[in-house]
Amino acid sequence: MFRILSWENEKKNQRSPVEIRMADNSIVVALSDRGGREENQDAWGLARTADGSLVLALADGLGGHMGGRVASQKAVSASLNFLFEDTNINKDSIIKAFELADNEIFSSQKDELYNMCSTLTLAIIKENQLIWGYVGDSRLYLLRDNKVHFQTLDHTIAQVLVASGEINAADIRGCPDRNILTKALGRSEPEARPTMGSEENLRAYDTLVLATDGFWEWIDEEQLKTLVFTTSEEFKPTILRKKLRTLEDDLKNIAKFNKNDYDNYSAVIFTK
Repeated sequence: MFRILSWENEKKNQRSPVEIRMADNSIVVALSDRGGREENQDAWGLARTADGSLVLALADGLGGHMGGRVASQKAVSASLNFLFEDTNINKDSIIKAFELADNEIFSSQKDELYNMCSTLTLAIIKENQLIWGYVGDSRLYLLRDNKVHFQTLDHTIAQVLVASGEINAADIRGCPDRNILTKALGRSEPEARPTMGSEENLRAYDTLVLATDGFWEWIDEEQLKTLVFTTSEEFKPTILRKKLRTLEDDLKNIAKFNKNDYDNYSAVIFTK
């Protein structure tokens, strides 16, 4: 059993890079950066739980200076702390983890933190099976056979416009409403119940990508496919880290054309 929380290992420039090869030979690589902002309001974490599951968590905070940073950290820590001790993680325990994270943020909303809220995406790998849930627009992708096998649908106004046929999914990145959330933890709704995914059996070289909007806004699905391994010879944390760094360089180059006005960006990658 172990836990890693991104903000506990941050450097002065607020990076929190991690490369891990698990006992079962799977790999986790993660990065988080403040981008063109003054502070990093993204947070991520991972845990090997009491029942042997691997939990990946990613959050993107909102609520002005400091508020978003606190909210995202509370979302990740509250959910991971609960699941860490769980001896039989299932969909009900994941829903409970979101409830606790929501309550933790909501109960802390006072003074300068009065309007803080956060997205949260959880991906649990249990006995080679993926279970997942999310609130907000921090996405989860499953890459398989050099394709996007599935991806989550954002809880945003832009995604509502896609559902109504007013815009295409490909237009979300350029939509003015792409960052307006329809659901978030810490809001005044009676409950921020997560959207839950169907259980998925993972295969060799399947790759999970958890990404905040500051990452996926600039890195499209075609670019994400470069994270997939195709041979056992290259299956190393350092190689995956290099692939992710290449995408990060692409993101920064695009941002230069936008006068460096770009958001915090974070990505957590798992491959087996």
